[in-house]
This record gives sequence, structure tokens and C-alpha cells, in this order.
Amino acid sequence: MSSELATKKPEYKLIFFNDAADQDDLNIPWIQIFQSSSTYSIDGEDPEFGSITIDKRCLLAAPNTPLEVIPLQCEKFWFEETPFNRNNPTGSENKVYTKEEMHELKKSSQHKVQEAANITMLIKHPESVDPTDFQMRIGDDHYGIFKIRVQKLAYKNVFKTLYTYQKFNPQGSLHDYVWSLSTHEITGGVTYHTAMISKAKRKGKDGKDEFFAPSKSVLKYLKEGILLK
Repeated sequence: MSSELATKKPEYKLIFFNDAADQDDLNIPWIQIFQSSSTYSIDGEDPEFGSITIDKRCLLAAPNTPLEVIPLQCEKFWFEETPFNRNNPTGSENKVYTKEEMHELKKSSQHKVQEAANITMLIKHPESVDPTDFQMRIGDDHYGIFKIRVQKLAYKNVFKTLYTYQKFNPQGSLHDYVWSLSTHEITGGVTYHTAMISKAKRKGKDGKDEFFAPSKSVLKYLKEGILLK
């Protein structure tokens, strides 16, 4: 008995956060598309129009440089397009999340009510990018979780593309493939860049382009729900 007691390892339960902490306390950076109307700079210089930036402080991707992403969550909502939030799309605004609430908002609002979505995604660390926001070690690589807000044409190009795929592939998942997020220049009365998404491709063994799945390490994390808790 004394021998058993001597060799038995003590069990420790480390508690770093109390029960008051929840998903609202996650620090998830926003990514934006730098436009001709953007009013911020990075390291004292303006990025190229169509660049993708992190929290308006770090360059993530240059124009016409697709990012490989894995969508995690897609949150649709409606909002009042007031002069304030037209210029500050992630600022304070009146948002609703059901069609019933949307119809009530349209009745009471003096402004146009628009549909939009916040897309949360997992992005593998690009070698040329500051690693600060890529603190998740999965397998042999580092990843970061980011959000992008899409509305108007970007809503159609990104949210509707993802929703359509999931709707007509009910047995599958958006996680079954790596997706390619990029920007596209729209010309007309005002030139601007919008976000687009499609399934990413890479060269297969036969030299042909083919869709591909996330790494086994990433799939394991996703299937266990670690990233979505």
C-alpha cells in the first residue's frame, strides 16, 4: 500500500478562466480590402488598392493573390445603412438576425436595410506575413482565425457561394475543401475591389488542376470541434 501511494502521481486541474468567459471574449482579427476610399495606412504607406489587410494594421495579401482559407462559421444578418456605418462597416449599428425582425426594422427605419454576413475562417500563415496573428499550431503549420464582413456584391460572391454549396451538398461540409479568397476589381462609375471565393485548386499527380482537402491535422481539429467551441 505504501509503495502504491509513493508512486501514484498527483492529479492537477488547471483552471485559467472562470465560467464568465465565453465566445464573446475571443480576440478574432478582422480582415479588410483596401479601397481607394480607405483612410488608413500601414507603416506609413498606403497598400495597393485591392490588398487584404488585418485590422487595418498589417498586410495579409497583395491584390490578385488568392488566400487559402477554411470557412468555420457564417453569420447572416440585416443592418441599417446609415451614413455612419456606410463608412465604418464594423462600427456600432442596428443589426437583426431573423426575417421577422428585418421586416420590422424596415417599417421603423428611415434608412435602407441591407443584408450582410460575417464569415469566420481559418487561414494558414503565409511566409511573408507578420506571424503575430497566427498563434495556433496545427500539425507542422501555424494558423490564425479571422473574420471578414461581406455585403452587397461581396455578400453574393462569398456568403451566397458558400451557402449554395452547403445547401446542395447536405452530406458534405465546407471543411471538405480548402477555399480560395481573393479580390476582384469592379470598374464603372466608381472603381472598387470586392471579395470573391471559390474552391481552391492545385496541380494533381497527373498535372491537372484539382480541388483538395485540408491537411489531416486540420481535419482532426475541425472534426473534434476544437476550433468551434
